[in-house]
Amino acid sequence: MVHRIANLSKSNSFFLFGARGTGKSHLIHEHFKSEAHILNIDLLKSEWEDGLLKNPDSLIKIIDDQKIIPRWVVIDEVQKIPKLLDIVHHLIENRKLNLR
Repeated sequence: MVHRIANLSKSNSFFLFGARGTGKSHLIHEHFKSEAHILNIDLLKSEWEDGLLKNPDSLIKIIDDQKIIPRWVVIDEVQKIPKLLDIVHHLIENRKLNLR
C-alpha cells in the first residue's frame, strides 16, 4: 500500500474526491476503524442504492432508526444519487451530524 499524506478531519464533515481506484474507500475505512458508532452506506450495494434513489429523504429515517445515533455517517459513491447531497447538507446544518 502506498502511504498517503492526508489530514482527514475527525471533528468536521468533509467530502473526499478522487479518481476511481485510488484508495478513497480504503483510506476512509482505515481513518475511522477505531471510531465507534459509524454508519457506513455503500451505494454500490443495490439495497442501499435502490431505497435511497426512490426516497432520498429516507436517509434521515435510516439514521434516526439506529439503536445508537451514529457519530459518523460515511456515504460511499454518493455521486450515484445527487439528491442525497441536499439531505446531507440539511443534516450537517440542522443536526450537526458528521457526514463523510
